Amino acid sequence: MKALIWDFDGTLGYRQGGMWGAALLQVIQQDEPTRPISLEQLRPLLQTGFPCQSSGQPHPELSTPEKWWRQVEPIFERALLGNGFDPQRAQKLAKQVRPVYTDPSAWRLFVAW
Repeated sequence: MKALIWDFDGTLGYRQGGMWGAALLQVIQQDEPTRPISLEQLRPLLQTGFPCQSSGQPHPELSTPEKWWRQVEPIFERALLGNGFDPQRAQKLAKQVRPVYTDPSAWRLFVAW
């Protein structure tokens, strides 16, 4: 049996520049570089809703990457709406978080010597 373990919570590696909020901010800055928005404005709206925050609760309904990302995109939309984005734009930008967050060039492994 082959298996792939993807750790996105800082055990095996880390995302340079930050996690969810930083990825969302990068999406915003790529789309609208002059918009005055900061990580501090996004973070409070990203504190809840992620499936991984229900400790010990399995999520068999999120068995594919597509299902998982569809579950978390509304969290990004909520953060965008809370910062003045209109609903259609928030939905569009929320879908752009996935390729930014999962870009391998942004990730580094922890190295133990």
